[in-house]
Amino acid sequence: PDAGIGASMTLIDPETLDVLATLSAPGSLTFPAARWDYTRDIIWGGTREKVVGYSLTTGEEVATVATESSQNYTELTPDGRFLINAARFTDKLHKIDARPDIPNMSRIVEIVDHYDGSNPCDMTMLADGKYAFTPDRLGGTVSVFSIDPFERVASLPLEQLGDDPLEPFMATVSPRGDILLVENARGDGSESVIDVSNPLAPVEIARFAQSDGLGVNPLTSEISPDGRWGVVMCRRANALSIIDMDQVAITGSVALEDESAPLG
Repeated sequence: PDAGIGASMTLIDPETLDVLATLSAPGSLTFPAARWDYTRDIIWGGTREKVVGYSLTTGEEVATVATESSQNYTELTPDGRFLINAARFTDKLHKIDARPDIPNMSRIVEIVDHYDGSNPCDMTMLADGKYAFTPDRLGGTVSVFSIDPFERVASLPLEQLGDDPLEPFMATVSPRGDILLVENARGDGSESVIDVSNPLAPVEIARFAQSDGLGVNPLTSEISPDGRWGVVMCRRANALSIIDMDQVAITGSVALEDESAPLG
């Protein structure tokens, strides 16, 4: 989705990179929930005070869920049944019915009250749909939530190494379910690598900074389908930092055009 006035959605074939269609949309989405591969016509994402679903066929808004949070971060369960939303400024997580074939689509099924001041700032989920993770920007933790039952099951405090808090704010879990990448916002930015092979007991196993080859201002990340490679988008560096997930090491970077400012 493209932000701004006259927002639109551009659909791209992931195999050929051909543009399939560009659709007008009523608004813009922040980090839409589009990770899992299944047949669907609705794309979900967060916007001000709500999460919305847009039809990929028409570009029309077909579902709206009020959240009372000015920032919302969403992820679908891999089967497409539920949308999990981290409502940053209310310290709440929502479990929303996302099935388009039922009358109650967009009904909030359950709400979890996160701890006060946590500021959950992203949402990423295991491929089996059992656990989800959120970095807690003002809490300095990474938290784990089970989907059924819907509850917080663990919170990992990230060690503050300097004078400033880390402000962990974006995260991506590997399709293999073994590693979680977390982007930390403060200073020039850093990258936490967390072992989540046991989701109930996450452990930070590495922390990358610019001295390790990480670009400035790591903003968000993606992981290859086989879980071997991590790609960190470093906005102020206009570059991608490449992580070998098996070796847990930064192995290179890809320079982008000046002022390209990769966002996600």
